[in-house]
Amino acid sequence: MKKLFMLLIIGLLYYQEYHFVNLNQYRSDHIQIEIKGEVQNPGVIQLDRNANVEEALKQVKPTAEADLTSINLAQKLENGSVLVIAKKQNRVCISINSAGVDALDGLPGIGPAIAKRILEYRKVKSFSALEQLMEVKGIGDKLFQKLKAFICL
Repeated sequence: MKKLFMLLIIGLLYYQEYHFVNLNQYRSDHIQIEIKGEVQNPGVIQLDRNANVEEALKQVKPTAEADLTSINLAQKLENGSVLVIAKKQNRVCISINSAGVDALDGLPGIGPAIAKRILEYRKVKSFSALEQLMEVKGIGDKLFQKLKAFICL
């Protein structure tokens, strides 16, 4: 017990005061990200720490074929991240005002029964907005979200 007490006394005599260090002072004000795909200047770029996707794209200049429709331009970027810019896909647009049963049946989630309902709806009135498709029995918001990339008026 005396040895333990002596060690405690010695430890207190040699006690050094510890200081908390703010590591933020050593953090860089910049980040590096890699951008590839449909951009004119692919590679690793340096940005401000709080930069977003839009600021990064200004540096690398997207090509005319770049598909920016599914990219969140306001998204904040993190150091070491990779951003891939996809190429636009050439999709065939099916007109809900003029397509026949076979063309409508080829749309995702649409079978022959719903295709016929679309034609019946058109006999009464033509579609003036894509969202009107949800007025057809069997087409709710969830199915409409799948379809809207493939349809036009």
